[in-house]
Amino acid sequence: MKPDFAARQRRLKALVQKSGLNAVITSDPHDVFYYTGYAGLKDDRIFMLFQDSGRPKLFVSPLENDAASKYPDITYIRDKDDFIRQLGGFKRMGYDERTLSLLLFRAMKKKLKARLEPAGKIMEIPRIQKDEFEIAQIKEAIRLTGDVLQNVGGFLWGNSEKQIADAIEIEYRKRGASESFESIVCAGKQAAFVHHKPGETLAKAKAPVLIDTGCIVDCYCSDITRMFFTRLGPVQKKIYEDVKQIHDELIYAARAGVTYSELEDLQKKLYAKKSYTVLHGLGHGLGLSVHEPQGETLAENTVMTIEPGVYIKGIGGVRLEDVILIKKKRTEVLSKDIPIF
Repeated sequence: MKPDFAARQRRLKALVQKSGLNAVITSDPHDVFYYTGYAGLKDDRIFMLFQDSGRPKLFVSPLENDAASKYPDITYIRDKDDFIRQLGGFKRMGYDERTLSLLLFRAMKKKLKARLEPAGKIMEIPRIQKDEFEIAQIKEAIRLTGDVLQNVGGFLWGNSEKQIADAIEIEYRKRGASESFESIVCAGKQAAFVHHKPGETLAKAKAPVLIDTGCIVDCYCSDITRMFFTRLGPVQKKIYEDVKQIHDELIYAARAGVTYSELEDLQKKLYAKKSYTVLHGLGHGLGLSVHEPQGETLAENTVMTIEPGVYIKGIGGVRLEDVILIKKKRTEVLSKDIPIF
């Protein structure tokens, strides 16, 4: 099974033509890979020009002197002026406002005759609904994450958050993967902080440990949060059971045709019913990026996370995060094989 880049390009072409643009440009590495299959080093700057009449053209640094062997339409550029010279002849050009630098935008506006218009959404729309290849890669990333969580769960107690986080990264590397983001490890009361950076706090058997982690497989991401504990006190047990109930109800409600705002409203009601405060969104799209749009109205074959959490300073917190695949009449929990206690 391989990605159908031609089909992806056709969808983008239709959107570009519908918008009345002659071309769009982006330097978002995820968009570049999605439409062309080309991936450079993490910090390399790659530009994609997509014209309404043809397939994408890539502009890369001369340092990537093997690029022409990987993609058929490559132009090497030395600097921004060299790049801008390649963009003449268009009346209306869309640009990715999410990634285009202000310096380059100002230079383009000064030197090009084209009318420049924001077009980031045009390029991200086709990525919302995943094809079979994408779903397969995400499932594999989830499987590896579950494997790593099970492995790391065997030696949590007595180790520091940082030691646990480092062990998670090593375990991914052993399996030929890499982290999709810096793993979050929160021991005990530190779990009250949503994006706590792992430190020297030790994981102790009497206090829950929150681990939020994910990996990348063939450029596709996973993102899972699980709680580890040997026992829970009365307050912690109630919080955990409440979050689990909210988690289950949100997943049950998520299906094609439901709007994201409707799910957010449901989350607010569920939290208010239990006298909790909502501190972050209920979830996010998942794919080439660990955080990407899921669309205003959920569509079939959208992959997203559901991650309710309750955080109480001085006590700790609970977050349960699963990856779901949106279907017409049901929701498939792609991470269902990773145990929730």
